[in-house]
Amino acid sequence: MTRLTINLDDDVLATLKETSARKGRTVPDLIDEILRENAADPRGKARALVAKARAAAAMDEAEALRVGVEETRRVRAQ
Repeated sequence: MTRLTINLDDDVLATLKETSARKGRTVPDLIDEILRENAADPRGKARALVAKARAAAAMDEAEALRVGVEETRRVRAQ
């Protein structure tokens, strides 16, 4: 495992500590989980968005893909 040093605002670190205590996990484990959920497999997330759009509306594949791409771009821009 590779070590990484990061700088966090005091309030962010406090929030991480509170969350890790509430979940019974270490801060490094919580950070690892957050990074995996938010940085891993962007194509998988895009596919999930397309599937969600198709399930929610009667769209053909092309329209659902367009909506999924737009939603993915919106989420990434935040």
